[in-house]
Amino acid sequence: MEVSAEQVEQAVVEFYQDPVSKSGLNAWLMQAQHSRHSWTFAWPLLDPGKPEEVQFFAGNTIYMKVSRYWHEVPKEEYEPLKIKILNLIAQYSRTKIVLNRLVKS
Repeated sequence: MEVSAEQVEQAVVEFYQDPVSKSGLNAWLMQAQHSRHSWTFAWPLLDPGKPEEVQFFAGNTIYMKVSRYWHEVPKEEYEPLKIKILNLIAQYSRTKIVLNRLVKS
């Protein structure tokens, strides 16, 4: 299942706005979050211009990927990924809910 950042953003926004679709959207979002594509789609969703719910989902996705799926990261990507996360922590120092997930990753 290939998933884009735009699809995930739309699903997260709908998840919080449409209680009728919540169950189906939750299942889809969980599947997307566990896919290898989440290493790619999560980063643009952390943009400060995105809704806070979308940023939180992205931060939570990165936390989950680092804590459970580290084996998917090639060894040569360890240091760049660490630097990317540290830079994001500095960027999100004012958005506590997103910062919390990034620090834990």
